[in-house]
Amino acid sequence: MHETLKRIFVRVLNLPDDEVDESISMQTVKQWDSLAHINLMLSIEQEMGTIFSPDEMEEMISYKMIMATLARKGIVLK
Repeated sequence: MHETLKRIFVRVLNLPDDEVDESISMQTVKQWDSLAHINLMLSIEQEMGTIFSPDEMEEMISYKMIMATLARKGIVLK
């Protein structure tokens, strides 16, 4: 698991650590609403030192999609 990204999800979405895995998405986490999504995107930008376009933010609605976008930007998480 990518600990930095996992830590962001735990903090922003107020999730227990053991509930964050690569299968979570806006559809599976009820507190991941539009406001939480904005906060999640801003936190990821800040922690990862990147900026997302509005189109990227709109499509990053799951952990896997966020990982794919970060990979396209050359950000490798350990």
